[in-house]
Parts: sequence; C-alpha cells; structure tokens
Amino acid sequence: MLIGNYDGSLTLYDFKERKSSSFSGLAKAIYSIDINSSGKLAVASQRNGVLLMDLTGFSDAKLVNQQSNVIKSLAFQPNSDILLTGSTDKVTSWDLSNELIVHSYGSSGEYSEAPIFFNSSTNSIYKKESPEGIEQFNLTDGKKNRIKVKDVFDFRFSSDGDRLFGKVFNQTIDVFDTKKFKRIDRFEFSDLKAFDLDQDDRTIAAVNGQTIEIIDIGTKVTKSSILFPDQVSATRIEFIPGTDFLATWNTSRAKFGSEDDYSIRIWDLTKGKMVSTLSGHSGTITSLTTLKNEFIFHQVSMVPSASGH
Repeated sequence: MLIGNYDGSLTLYDFKERKSSSFSGLAKAIYSIDINSSGKLAVASQRNGVLLMDLTGFSDAKLVNQQSNVIKSLAFQPNSDILLTGSTDKVTSWDLSNELIVHSYGSSGEYSEAPIFFNSSTNSIYKKESPEGIEQFNLTDGKKNRIKVKDVFDFRFSSDGDRLFGKVFNQTIDVFDTKKFKRIDRFEFSDLKAFDLDQDDRTIAAVNGQTIEIIDIGTKVTKSSILFPDQVSATRIEFIPGTDFLATWNTSRAKFGSEDDYSIRIWDLTKGKMVSTLSGHSGTITSLTTLKNEFIFHQVSMVPSASGH
C-alpha cells in the first residue's frame, strides 16, 4: 500500500509482511494521486504541475503539465496515458506521451479538490463544481452540461458507465441513468455516511450508522452486516478489487475521543470482521486505487486542528 501524505512524503505499506517505510522530498503537500496500468504514478501537490513517477523504474521522476494554478485533483483515463487534471480555473486532459493538451474547459474552482471521473460509455469527464449539480464535459462534441442532481457530492459510476449512484445527504443512494439523467432507483438508509460499488455492480457496501451493510443491488436485500467495534467509526469505505476485503477510514476528526483517527481498517467479508489496522501515516485519507490487485495507493490530505496548527 502506498499513501501520499500532506507533508509531501509517501508511506509504503507491505500488506503481507506488515512492514512500512516512508519516502520524503518527492513533493510538497499532496492533494491527489492516481496510477495507470503501465505503472505511472501521478501526484498533484502544492506545485503548479504534476509530479510523474515511473514505478517500473525505467525513467526518472519529473514535473509535467505545469499551469498557472495549482492542480488539486487528477485521474487517469482507464488503460491509457491520458491524464485528467482539475485546478481552480480549469479541467484539462493531457496526453503524457507527448505532454500536450487534448481537451480543456473552464471550471469554477468551487470544488477544485473534488474527484474527477471519466465515463467511457458517454466519452465524458464528470466533476462536482457547484451545489446545484455535476458538470459533464463531452469529449466527442466538446459540449459542457450541468447534470442537475442537487445535493449529490459523493457518487460512483457503474462499470458500464450507464448508471450513476449518488449519496444524497445521509438518507439515500439515488441511481440515475447517465444518458437521460433521470432517477431510476433509490436505496434508503437511516444514517448513511459512505458507500461503494463492487467491480461487478452487484453489491453496495454502505456505512449506515455504526454498521457496515452489504446490499444486493438487484434485490435490495442486505446480505450481511458488520458492527463497528467501540471507539471505531468511518466516513469512507471501498472494496479492494479482486479480494473479499473492504477498507474503511475517516475523512474528518474522529467521532470518539480527542485524538484524530486516520487509521485504515481492513475488513474480511468472508469472516465478517476487521482483520487489520494501518496507522503509521499522517493526515486524512481521501482516495484509494489499485494496480493489478498487488499495490494499493492512497491519497492523504491534512485536516487542520482546532488550534490551526
């Protein structure tokens, strides 16, 4: 597991050996990271560009895609060298093979750190840019549209790109058709804090209050549930692809006690319990991605303390 920390260091966890090591001096405060299938790691930090690292070791790290404003979110298009970046004034797609801009459009920057998504079904970039909806930039015709799904800040796409699952406050997951953007389904909860979809679009994992619920999407039946131990909470949850494991963590100050809880907790769905806790890093984890089911990469940003230090 590789974690990018707000202090600019990267923490590497060996999940099998249960060892960790840190690397510093590679970047300033890290906002966002992603990795593509060829082993390129892109890091957005407090620089006006993207630090590109080759994890295969064939080339040196370098700063690319330099802009006038700091890039705060990024993502690779699946199975390609096309990198999507979001700054305070624009969203841009770059071809890293020649470092040229492919597409670019203006952005309000209101949610500059919001994740970027690429949907191959619609050939579009999606990003939250206002409270009123999600911006869609169609790469085929170059048009920009606002999808009016108010109050949806946390969302996922199905693997075929035909459905968008959006968390509405702490009450529902609404499902939208991505072609017409009409709501086609709804899942209701008493205290929804986070959710994720599995790779096959068959299952939702949801943090509902102090319980992890595993829900069949087709039948809406809760297949299993896991109760959080005392003094443990989570505001993010994600499936670890190709495994029977889940990862949970917090993106805000710990619910219990006076200390900030930034731990990553690993849950075994076959056993119905937590099996590991990773806590050797600093800062709040905001994303997770995988490479060939062997490496897990996390992004970390620091939440300031009440004193401002």
